[in-house]
Amino acid sequence: MPLILRSSLWDEVELNEWRVEQAMSEIDVIKEQIAYLKVWLGIMVITDISLFGWLITHFDRAPSRIVVGCILAVIAVSAGIVVIHRRIEKHIENLRSL
Repeated sequence: MPLILRSSLWDEVELNEWRVEQAMSEIDVIKEQIAYLKVWLGIMVITDISLFGWLITHFDRAPSRIVVGCILAVIAVSAGIVVIHRRIEKHIENLRSL
């Protein structure tokens, strides 16, 4: 009987170690997703600042269709920044629950 108890106890320890490894794997995946999203967030912020700066400096000299296009681009990129930021927050919340 003690041999069976040891075996089942050992199996339970191995199962718990596997669960810890699975949780760590999920944490690593979420961290990588956050890092990847942060790269794109940075690219979009730089793009948004550049578009806005161009718009301010060329507002009076550029043709109206280009100005309108730039305004639409600023709106689209700004919306993308908000979406990516919310996705990062969602991943951080998922990390807290693990």
